[in-house]
Amino acid sequence: CLNPWSCGVTSGTPIPVTDGVDTSGIDFGLEIGGYVMGHVWEDVTFALLSSGITIAAYDTRGYVASTATPRASDSQYIVFGLPTGDYFVGAWDSTKVHVSEIHDEIPATGILDDVFEGTPVHVVVDDPTPSVGFGLAVAGSIEGTVTEQGTGTPIAGAFVEVYDGEGTRVLFGNSTGSGTFTLSGVPSGTYFATCSDPSRTHVLELWDDVDLPCPPCDVTTGTPIAVTEPSPTTGIDFDLANGGRISGTVTVEGSGAPLQSAVVYVHDDIGRQVDIGLSAADGTYTTFGAVPTGSYYVTAYGPTGEFIPEVYPGTQCLGCSPTSGTPVAVTLGDDTTGIDFSLATGGQITGAATIEGWGDPLSDGYVYVYDSGGNLVGSGYMWQGVYETSTGLPTGTYFATAAGPAAGVGLQRELFDDFPCPQILCTPTTGTPVGVTAPDPTTNVDFDLPLGGRIQGFVA
Repeated sequence: CLNPWSCGVTSGTPIPVTDGVDTSGIDFGLEIGGYVMGHVWEDVTFALLSSGITIAAYDTRGYVASTATPRASDSQYIVFGLPTGDYFVGAWDSTKVHVSEIHDEIPATGILDDVFEGTPVHVVVDDPTPSVGFGLAVAGSIEGTVTEQGTGTPIAGAFVEVYDGEGTRVLFGNSTGSGTFTLSGVPSGTYFATCSDPSRTHVLELWDDVDLPCPPCDVTTGTPIAVTEPSPTTGIDFDLANGGRISGTVTVEGSGAPLQSAVVYVHDDIGRQVDIGLSAADGTYTTFGAVPTGSYYVTAYGPTGEFIPEVYPGTQCLGCSPTSGTPVAVTLGDDTTGIDFSLATGGQITGAATIEGWGDPLSDGYVYVYDSGGNLVGSGYMWQGVYETSTGLPTGTYFATAAGPAAGVGLQRELFDDFPCPQILCTPTTGTPVGVTAPDPTTNVDFDLPLGGRIQGFVA
C-alpha cells in the first residue's frame, strides 16, 4: 500500500470495533522494500546538484510511490520502500534553474504525461537496482513585458500561460509591478503563449498580437516561440487591448424599479460565457469588457430566485440557449449601450426533502423542474431539509424530480409525487403536475427519498 491514492484501503481485512472494548492484535510486519539510487549533476559542467531537487518514483499508474532529496555532500539520492515492480523516476528542480528530467534524459515541464514518456526502472526487493543518474541541463526561459495598448502603461499581475506544440499548458506565471515577466525552467523546444488580465478589462491576447476570446481559442494558431537552453528567449511582449463593453439597465417588469445585483452574462456564438456584468443600485450595469470585436448574446438573471431570466431583447429564457436571442454587436474599445432588461417576477416551487423511513432532513441534493414539454427549466438546492427553485417560473404547469447527494447514502431518485425515477429511464412528464401561478410560490412539493441498493467493489 504505497499511499492512499494508489491503495484502496477497503481492500484490506475489516477490523470490528466494539464500544468500550480495545481491539488488539492489529499488527503489521513491514517488509524492507527495494530502492532506486543515483546522483544528480549539472549537465556540461558536472557540478553536483542538491538544492531544490526532488527525486520521485512513480508507479505505472502515475501515482507517487516514494520521494527523496539528494545529499548536499555528494548529491546522492536513495528512494526507499519500493515493492518489486516497474517505476518511472524523475528529477524535479523547484528553483527552475535547471530543466527537470524523467529517466532516461527526457526533458519535463511538470505535467503528468511527461512521466510516461520515460524509461521504466525495474525494482526487485532485496536486489540492487542499477544506478539512475540525472544530468540536468541549465534551463532556458521566456521573458517579456505586458502593457496596455494605446497607453503603454505596464499591467501588473497579468497571467501569462505557455503551451507546448500540442496545445497543452506547461508553464504559467504573472507579470510584476513593472509589467515584466520571466518564466523559467523551459526546455529547448517550440511553444505558444497567451496573456490575460485577471481584472478582465483587457482582451486575452495570443502571441504575437492576436486578440481572441478564450475559450474557445486554439493556441497553436499563434506565432511559435523557439526556446534554446540555456539562453533566455526575450521580447515575448504583450500589448493588451481594452475590450469592448456592453451596458444597459436592469429593472423590475411592471414597476420599472431598478434591480440591483442582477447578473448579466455575455456569450459567444456557440453559447459559451465570455464576459459578465453586475447591476448597481440604480439598475445600470457595464460588463468588464474582456471581448474583442464581434457579435455576442446577452442574458440577465435576477439577484434572487423569484425573477425570470431573460435573453436579449426581452425574451424569457428558462433553460433556453443564449443564442436564441438577438446578437449584440461589440467593437473593441467601445461601449455598446442600451442593452436593457426588464425582469418579471415569477413563481417558485418550494418544499421539504427527507429520507424515507428515517425522516432525516436532506442537504446537498437537488430538485429539477421541467416544463410540459419535458425541458429542464430550473433547479433547487436542498439545504437542511428544504429547497426552493433558484429562478422564477412563469405561470404554467411543471414537473419535478429530486436526487440525493452524489456522494451520499445511496438514495433513489424520485419523481413528484412519490414515483421512482431512474436517471436514464425516467420521463419527468409522467409525474404529478405542479401548477405555478406567478408571482406566488407553490409550496409543499415535498420529497421523501427512499434508500436504494448500491454496487460496491475495487478497481485495480
